[in-house]
Amino acid sequence: MVGLVRCPPLRVDSDLDRRLDGADDLDTIVYAVAHGANTPPASWDTEMEILRVDVRYHRDQLRECEAWLYKETDLRRQAESLCTLVSTERNMAVDEARALRARTRRGVSSSCARCCVAPEECRYHRPLEGWDREI
Repeated sequence: MVGLVRCPPLRVDSDLDRRLDGADDLDTIVYAVAHGANTPPASWDTEMEILRVDVRYHRDQLRECEAWLYKETDLRRQAESLCTLVSTERNMAVDEARALRARTRRGVSSSCARCCVAPEECRYHRPLEGWDREI
């Protein structure tokens, strides 16, 4: 027994036990275990809270950017569908104009055919004035 008191075993550290008895938060526990080695900053809890707030801010920014991205994607899809619709309507209008021109040409051709029979009676046939004059 006297030998244990004079030379305690290496695993028993009475100073560490005393320091850990008084430790009640993370800062003091780290300080008690690693006295001066890698101690956290004095404002450990404050810095952790700042980092948590920063993470929340960036998560909110991410959600906002995702919302904008979805909105932009929807607008792009709507624009593409409107362009397709307008292109289809334009093609239909061009086809209708071609059909009207063809009908008009047929009508004028038949009128001109009648004019060839009697050009003086044709309302489409008018002689050009001064076409036979010399310049």
